[in-house]
Amino acid sequence: MHHGEAECFNDAYKLAADAVDASKSFAFTRCMFGRMGELCPASWTGKECAKDAYNATSFQPAATACEAEAGYEAGALAKLALGDGGGVSSWAASGIAADLAYSAKADPGGTIPPPEGGPAPAWIVVGDSFVSDRDSDDEAAWAAKVLAAVCDAYDGAEKPAGCPSL
Repeated sequence: MHHGEAECFNDAYKLAADAVDASKSFAFTRCMFGRMGELCPASWTGKECAKDAYNATSFQPAATACEAEAGYEAGALAKLALGDGGGVSSWAASGIAADLAYSAKADPGGTIPPPEGGPAPAWIVVGDSFVSDRDSDDEAAWAAKVLAAVCDAYDGAEKPAGCPSL
């Protein structure tokens, strides 16, 4: 499920963060998630925003703050993410379209249907792996699967401290 205009900007900035310096990308993403309440102040529950409730006006200050916090040069991400008219750049739009196409291929039904009365499922693509919460008993179990996928995909010299010992 896509949550409106600000999420398109968020996706564009995330792609730019990966392209400019992938080693700082997670710090940028973590910061943006930490500022979710600023993006949807009218509907923030402390955990999520209502669909289509993001505040696009407050997106740029949050992105600028997170760009600095993650250690990017000022304006480096906007240069790739934004087009001349202030919308999402064609470069970013192509990346978002490719991501959505991959998601549609990984989940041909469009969105894995949630259990009756339950929340929409969570999923993430790590490297070439589609990691869904469908086979998990709760959020903690799914988070452990995501962490394991990230740690398995990491090919640096030394695994990050958060990775379980193998």
